[in-house]
Amino acid sequence: MILRRLAEYYDRLAADPATSADLPRWGYSKQKLSFCVVLNPDGSLNQFQSLLDAGAGRPEPVRRLVPGAAKPPGQGINPGFLWDNAAYILGVAGASADARKLARTRQACAAFRDRHVTAEAEVADAAFSAVCRFLERWVAGEWHERESEIDDIASHFGVFRIAGEQVYVHEQPAVAAYWGRHLATGDAGKVAQCLVTGTVGQVARLHEPKIKGVPGSQSSGAPLVSFNEPAYESYGHDQGSNAPVSQTIAFKYTNALNALLERPERRIRLGDATVVFW
Repeated sequence: MILRRLAEYYDRLAADPATSADLPRWGYSKQKLSFCVVLNPDGSLNQFQSLLDAGAGRPEPVRRLVPGAAKPPGQGINPGFLWDNAAYILGVAGASADARKLARTRQACAAFRDRHVTAEAEVADAAFSAVCRFLERWVAGEWHERESEIDDIASHFGVFRIAGEQVYVHEQPAVAAYWGRHLATGDAGKVAQCLVTGTVGQVARLHEPKIKGVPGSQSSGAPLVSFNEPAYESYGHDQGSNAPVSQTIAFKYTNALNALLERPERRIRLGDATVVFW
């Protein structure tokens, strides 16, 4: 019942012009951004722009919608699409990086470049092509020459923008259209009856984004519904198949709950419990 009500609350937020612009939509996630790589139309570097907001007294990253889900921690190479951390975008490894970290950073930077160059023909957008040219020309390790420009802004995630444009490259209409096509041809997932709506459709393997802002849980967020040990699984099912919830409902309820947790006027503490209301 609570998952259904949260999904309905997401729909109300999405229908309200006052809240819809800041609400994650399918295929996107809200991330903290601290820098922007500003490019000239030919792909040459214009500047590194800080996106840190100093209005609250201490500089804080801005939160914006970007394509794809949050990047989980781990050892695998997992490049984002038109956003990522400085290791992927610029090959920034840090002054104290050992040989192993340097090698991984070079792999990450190359994977980020290859993902975009491979998609260039299908995207067919001048701003996206400028990003591809920059990634082809940029040499991982070149950041050492511009360390004073990068050092203060590269601690979180970054995006791209063309000089003179008011929107980021991932917000360009042609790029957004490509991302929509990409989502439509993605992993279909298992088909089962959703426990929330009763309809048959594709169920979520993982309920993402993770729930953040709950004291006592992981700082990176934690799933509300998860099965990560064989002892909790049944009938050969794993992950979300043990409690099938459609991909759409999982996306809506997790984002609705995170939206409530972000608003101090919508949450209270009762002992060691966090209560949200709407």
